[in-house]
Amino acid sequence: MLAGMNPKKAALRQIILDIIFKKEKVTYPAHDLVDLKHGVQEVLLRRAGKSQDYEFSRNLPDEDGMLVQEIFWDLFIEKYITLGFNTDNPGMTHFRLHSED
Repeated sequence: MLAGMNPKKAALRQIILDIIFKKEKVTYPAHDLVDLKHGVQEVLLRRAGKSQDYEFSRNLPDEDGMLVQEIFWDLFIEKYITLGFNTDNPGMTHFRLHSED
């Protein structure tokens, strides 16, 4: 956990890193912020042993959704991710792993 980060945000951050580094399998690849939020909810449900019902799993609670958005920008600032998935999807909210420097 990063120093001073609340435990819930730290846990969500680890889930996000596991998704973008493909350590967690999710239904939709995390190429944009919306699919990333869906993936986080899918992992949370799986870890809680709950049903993976499609409609329910696509709705992350607002508080968690806001934390995912904050973590998204933290990872952008830390150069884990960069905006734009490819030349056809170059802008926000699409993203990809940042290339190695």
